[in-house]
Amino acid sequence: MKQQFVFPTVLYFDQDNSNYVVAFPDIDVFTEGATVEDAFKSAKDYLTAYLKFSLHLQNDIEIASNYMDVKNNHVNDIVLLVDAEINSNVEEQKLASSNIDFDILDD
Repeated sequence: MKQQFVFPTVLYFDQDNSNYVVAFPDIDVFTEGATVEDAFKSAKDYLTAYLKFSLHLQNDIEIASNYMDVKNNHVNDIVLLVDAEINSNVEEQKLASSNIDFDILDD
């Protein structure tokens, strides 16, 4: 079964590191890239990985905040929507057959 997820993110330029950072306020995940495009692609990859591991570990997935609520809290920042579509049945089978030790993620 395919599931579509869309989360608001905050994009800003980190002057100390001279790169772009994308923050997911709902899931407390941050990623970065040398360009806006790299940061956005990384954000999509991180969201997909987060969702796949959450499903595998049978963790509840946070409900995404309303875009306007995030925008109103970050009036001086750029707020983007990042999406990920995953096939939960296929991902469960792939992760179950992988050699990843998921017990270390529970610590």
